[in-house]
Amino acid sequence: MQNWARMMPVALQKGVLPSLHHPLSKAFPTVSAFDVGSIAADLLRDGAPRSDRPRVVSIEGPERVTVLDAARALSRISGKDVTAFELPRSEWAATMLAAGMSENHAQLIIDLYDAHNAGKIDVEAGTGERRFGTTTLSEVIASLLPAPRHARS
Repeated sequence: MQNWARMMPVALQKGVLPSLHHPLSKAFPTVSAFDVGSIAADLLRDGAPRSDRPRVVSIEGPERVTVLDAARALSRISGKDVTAFELPRSEWAATMLAAGMSENHAQLIIDLYDAHNAGKIDVEAGTGERRFGTTTLSEVIASLLPAPRHARS
C-alpha cells in the first residue's frame, strides 16, 4: 500500500492519479508494510515449519482494492479532487523513460503490469497459507500525507 506514496505528490498537484493497472476497476491484493512486518513477526514466533517443505505464506490486506478506491481515498483524506487515470499502454515506456528509468527497468515494469493486468499474478489455491492484515488503504494513505499545519496564535 505504501507504493502509492510515489504517485501521491503528482496526484495531489494535478488532480490525476495515473495508473498502469487496467482496468481501473480491477480489484487486486495489496498490503501495508506494517501488516507485513507484524505477520512476519508472528511467523517467526511460530517457529520452524513442521515439515521439510518450504513454508509459503501469502499476505494481503483486509480487502482487495482498485485504483478507483485509491483515488477516492486520497481525495477524501486530502480534501482535494483526485481522479484515477488509466495511462494508455502505448505511453508506458515513454513515461517511464522520461521519469529516469533505464530501458531494461522500464521493460521489466511493463512486463509485470502486462502479467498483472492479464490476471496472471495472484495467489494460487492450495499453495500455502494465507494471512490477512488489518490496516486499510485509507489508513495508509492518511499516514503518508503530511500532517495538517495549524495556525499559530
